[in-house]
Amino acid sequence: MRTYRVTGMTDEHVAERVRQKLKAHFGHFVTVETDVNSGEVRLDQSSDPQVVSFLIDSAGCSVDSVDG
Repeated sequence: MRTYRVTGMTDEHVAERVRQKLKAHFGHFVTVETDVNSGEVRLDQSSDPQVVSFLIDSAGCSVDSVDG
């Protein structure tokens, strides 16, 4: 899993929007975990970080850092 530290994911509605954007692009078989409290999104490592960052940005959030 790769971890994205995200700014702007303030509640479950925003987290759901992020999950839906990622699943719509990568398919519903990809594992997406969101944690509003820590501001983290975790996604399968095989996903391209630049694409993931773009999709998170398009959901109204911004990626601060990527680990993994």
